[in-house]
Amino acid sequence: MRVLPISSSSRGLLYSRALRRAIPRPLKDLGKSFLKKSFPTVYARVFWNGLAEHVHANWGNDVYDFDVVSRCCAIVGAKSILDVGCGSGRLFPLYIEKGIPFCGCDVSPVALSLARRRFSSADLREVAVEAISDGALGQRFDLAICHRVLQHIPHATFDKALQGIAAAASAVYVNELTIEQTPPNSSYMFPHDYIAAFKGLDFGLVSSGKIDVAGDPTHHWLLFRRNATTESAT
Repeated sequence: MRVLPISSSSRGLLYSRALRRAIPRPLKDLGKSFLKKSFPTVYARVFWNGLAEHVHANWGNDVYDFDVVSRCCAIVGAKSILDVGCGSGRLFPLYIEKGIPFCGCDVSPVALSLARRRFSSADLREVAVEAISDGALGQRFDLAICHRVLQHIPHATFDKALQGIAAAASAVYVNELTIEQTPPNSSYMFPHDYIAAFKGLDFGLVSSGKIDVAGDPTHHWLLFRRNATTESAT
């Protein structure tokens, strides 16, 4: 029987898989807990790298909210957009169609790689949500888009994340799970009071609404603008 040679790269992959299988589950959980508490950005990068392909395959081409996001762009007169947690670039076609320059930020290099394959000329930055600021990005934007990203920010770093986004954008669109929709005791989904949080940053609610999505809980979206007088939901 002929024995086929194994390349050094394949050998390393096989050994790493064998090593992971050999590590007891309690020890793996302990390592994850330590990484999450001590190096949250590294943990988030590893976590979302592992989910990037799955998220893109299942939701990367959804357009159900394009009309709402387009309306919010018009309300604030957006001429520049910051896509927070942009993933593989699901919303990029909308920005391109409207001719609005945009910057996509994500903590996952795998997700950004997927976005880069689809939109080679896009301005993409590997930045964690908690690290976003006008200084870090080198510019300010008319509108920040936060779609299913802030709900994954732990309470310990939530205020910092919002302060950075508020410093980088004059208006913020939020589409996240409500407090009631957030699973209890989740390790990666956290309930936040977005209206109260943005009010504390002098951002008023200028518009809001709901989107019915097949197979998903009703999406609740909010549009905030700096120094705006809070209006009734529309």
